[in-house]
Amino acid sequence: MDLPQIAEGSEHRVYLQADSARVFKITKPGLFGESYFIQDEKIFQKNCRPLEYLARLRLWKHLFGSAPEAHGVTSAGQIVSSHEFITGELPSQDEVDAFLIRAGFSPIRQKYWLWQKVYPRHQLRVELGDARDENFVKTPSGIVPIDVRLWAYNSY
Repeated sequence: MDLPQIAEGSEHRVYLQADSARVFKITKPGLFGESYFIQDEKIFQKNCRPLEYLARLRLWKHLFGSAPEAHGVTSAGQIVSSHEFITGELPSQDEVDAFLIRAGFSPIRQKYWLWQKVYPRHQLRVELGDARDENFVKTPSGIVPIDVRLWAYNSY
């Protein structure tokens, strides 16, 4: 991509298109994030497939109203998405935790940044991982997630 790289996470690289005030995320080859699970009181993670990565973007949009938009796949199988550039400051972890509680989430393992939201009527549980302060931006309108991991399970 012929744009300046401004960040890099475990699963993607982030580029800035300044004239449109957008960031583009391109997954690293073969990496599409992780989901977490608890077994024997320990947290484990598993690599996600491309469809799970795309489902995360849809969940993100549904839950928070603003999420990266998927654009396509490169010839190397990397997913390309973009999102408006969000200006603001880094919130405190306490502010992020309060934001998640207001959004209907409850902690599963708060010190490991793992939260859940249960929808009993639909027998669905959405889990949110990597809810660290550095994955959110504090704006004048409130806190906005910019890099979270989401997945859903049938809860029954």
